[in-house]
Parts: sequence; structure tokens; C-alpha cells
Amino acid sequence: MSKPLQSEYPQNIYFSYYIEQVENQNVIKALTLQKDVVKNLYKNLSEAQKNFKYAEGKWSPKEILGH
Repeated sequence: MSKPLQSEYPQNIYFSYYIEQVENQNVIKALTLQKDVVKNLYKNLSEAQKNFKYAEGKWSPKEILGH
């Protein structure tokens, strides 16, 4: 599966910008690789780092991952 054609998604600044950033690659393979990168990043964080919020009302890395 490759990235969608321009006729397959709304032509607005939000969708277009992000879709255009992706090289023409297999989306399933890309997501699988990203999963491994994120798992490796989080496994190296301490519990304090996982729960850190830089300001009131902001999400911690742990909350972001759970979302």
C-alpha cells in the first residue's frame, strides 16, 4: 500500500502538508518500523521521565504514548 493519491483526501493545508512529507513507500512497513523506534525510545526512559510534564495541563510522554 502506498500513499494516497491527491484525489483520495481533502485538499487542505493539514492533510496535504503531512502526506507530502512521506516518501512513496509501503505504509505497513513504515508503521512497523516506527513502532520499533518508539518502543526503543520509551524503554530507555526512567519512570520519572515517562511521567514528566513540562507545564501544568501538558501531557507526559507516558500519556502521549497511551493516547
